[in-house]
Amino acid sequence: MSWQPPLERIGEFTSKYFVLWVLIVSPLALYAPETFTPIAPYITPLLGVIMLGMGLTLTPTDFRRILERPRDVFIGAMSQWILMPTIAYALVVALGLPWEIGIGLIPVGAAPGGTASNVMTYLGRGDVALSVTITSVTTIAAPLVMPAWIVLLAGESISVTFAEMATSIVQVVLLPVIGGLVLRYLLDEYAPAVAQAGLSIFPAISVIAIVAIVAAVVGLNVETILAASAVVFLAVVLHNGLGLGAGYAVGRA
Repeated sequence: MSWQPPLERIGEFTSKYFVLWVLIVSPLALYAPETFTPIAPYITPLLGVIMLGMGLTLTPTDFRRILERPRDVFIGAMSQWILMPTIAYALVVALGLPWEIGIGLIPVGAAPGGTASNVMTYLGRGDVALSVTITSVTTIAAPLVMPAWIVLLAGESISVTFAEMATSIVQVVLLPVIGGLVLRYLLDEYAPAVAQAGLSIFPAISVIAIVAIVAAVVGLNVETILAASAVVFLAVVLHNGLGLGAGYAVGRA
């Protein structure tokens, strides 16, 4: 149809410059946080919308394929649980960061990839079904893994409620993904043109939602961000860069 190419162009343009949008909106949120903080109450619904869209990209065949590849899920989960916290700890030691900062960086390393990892996998034309499965597995295990790493590396413990974490993953990941799967099935059966249009515009919707979430989070934490030293920003950048590199290496191995 005539309207489909424009939708595809919008989706491709928006996703192509995803990092640029984040770099633009972050300083704007620092300068005028009151403009973006009203988005905060909608962060969870926005995450749900993103995951609904992720579900639209999946079919039952994707999950049947994953059931045949338990090794891939295991390697992905173990990489998340081992590589990222270890890199975080190494950076804390190498950069001489105070332990109160380290206690914050280490659980970030142990935390699951979340919605953003699934979206980036989709935008990078990766295995979305595998990403969603790994995200679900690592999130469900997070209440055990994150405190364990802090106790092991920092000698501290934190209080994490498994029920709250489980409820959150069900609401934000599992239910929206299942809803997207069902909707995709119905659209493929009764309105395939609409399904194709949705897949064309979905990247733009996801990028807009993530950028809005970033803006809201930055706006809510202006004082904390401005008070942080340059070495903390360096640690965060290195942690993400080294983590991405390690993940790519494991995936290619």
